[in-house]
Amino acid sequence: MAYIKMKDIDDFTYFRNRISFQMRALGIHSTKALSEKLRETGFFKRTDSMGNIHLLKASSIDKIIQKHFQHNIPNELPDSLTANHVQAYANVLNCSTDFILGNTHTISKDIHIQDLCNRTGLTEASILNLLKMTDTQFAFRTLRVSANESRKILNSLLTMPEFPSFIRSLSSISYEFQDKQISSLKKLENEIGTARLKTALDWDKILDPIYTGAEPSKLELQDVFLLREAMEKDYESQSKMVQNRQLAKYQVIKDFQTIIDHLYPD
Repeated sequence: MAYIKMKDIDDFTYFRNRISFQMRALGIHSTKALSEKLRETGFFKRTDSMGNIHLLKASSIDKIIQKHFQHNIPNELPDSLTANHVQAYANVLNCSTDFILGNTHTISKDIHIQDLCNRTGLTEASILNLLKMTDTQFAFRTLRVSANESRKILNSLLTMPEFPSFIRSLSSISYEFQDKQISSLKKLENEIGTARLKTALDWDKILDPIYTGAEPSKLELQDVFLLREAMEKDYESQSKMVQNRQLAKYQVIKDFQTIIDHLYPD
């Protein structure tokens, strides 16, 4: 599918990206395969001049999908998209109609999961992991409590006043320790230009003590040294930032563990 190679394929503000994301997740590798599944829903149909209703052929549905995918404006829906199309996409791709419409990033059809994501700010994956602790198989087995008891514990955690503070603390860690400065590599690119930087990268891949090929020019060799120096600076900066972020996250989690221990003491 050509559209898969377009930029920002993980940007869910684009209609085509939301559809293609679920297609990949479900192993639907082409719009043709998707059109065949959409036809089975019975939502893609036409009415003839006599008032008779007919299901569209898969080839016709494929053309409709392609037209939908040609819509290239974020936060907008294709003009040709109908309510029946939305319902068909949601049925086949096993997701909520709100996800198809771009009203939420939560894929699940379960309104309770959607509500938990919206109220807590947690990702859908995080909510699903939490809910695993409430079923019979996963219910806090190390604590030796029943599924019903673990549901009560989870409910206490999600509704306790401190929980939003915990989420905000984790979010602030992500923001505080993100790389806000221009990297040394980017500075070098601004200084010597993209073409010279690319040449330096190419030489850096092959230059080693046993290299016996053509020699780089004096300028190219100088750029390689500058490149390696910039990469070393970026590595040191990134390592320090990661270490500080891990320490901060550890402290927040330890604080939350204290809350859990208070709710469920030994």
